Parts: sequence; structure tokens; C-alpha cells
Amino acid sequence: MEAWAQADYACLIRRVERATEYLAKHHARLLFGTDTARGPTYANPPGLNAWLEMQRLVNAGVGPHEIFQTATLSNAKAFGFDDEIGTVQVGKRANLLLLREDPTQAIGAYATIVNVILRGNVIDPKRLAADRGK
Repeated sequence: MEAWAQADYACLIRRVERATEYLAKHHARLLFGTDTARGPTYANPPGLNAWLEMQRLVNAGVGPHEIFQTATLSNAKAFGFDDEIGTVQVGKRANLLLLREDPTQAIGAYATIVNVILRGNVIDPKRLAADRGK
């Protein structure tokens, strides 16, 4: 990326981080919004934007516990789906990441995926890897 573009984007990103920091300090309800790629490109796979959003939230002073709540129950409540998703309970849809580490302690835990559960079906994350054919 060109140096001028990096400087322009850095300024915009920092402005958003400051606004997010202000909102978090004042107990605003934050929502998690980037769970898919921005476009059909190999350079921006699904999950990358979510990871980048988590890093930006940390940079804005939001803790890992709040990020976990934001990505799960807060979104479910905001959209009126908390009776179907957002927590692990009998009768709710089972879309889960099983991690080796506690995501409420550090966002690095999201890099320790053991299994993916989608609609109640266990999926080995190796089947979802971009380099699975090698």
C-alpha cells in the first residue's frame, strides 16, 4: 500500500478507535459486525475482518470479556434473537467455536480453535483451512 494511503487510513482508524474508546468507557452497547469477508477475494478470507475488528477493539481499550459479550449475546439481543442464539443452552442453535483457551481472558484464544460446531454438526477446522488441499 502506498505511504499516503497508509497515513490516510491510519488517521481514520485512529479516529474510530478514539470514538469506540469513548463509547466503551461510557458503557454504550457495542455490537460486533464483521463476521465475513468484504468481497470475494482470496486476500480477505472469512474471519479475517472479525479478527481485525477484535484487534481494533483491544486498541480502543475494550477488554476480551467485553469483546466476547459483544460478539455473542449483545448481537443476539440487539437483533431479538437471544431466545435462539447468543448463549449455550438446551434448545438454542449450536453454532460454536471450541477453543483451547479462554476468549474472555485474551483475544489470542480465537487462534486456538479445536472444533467448529455449525447447526449442531461438528466440523474439523482443518477442513475449513485455505491450504487443506496441499
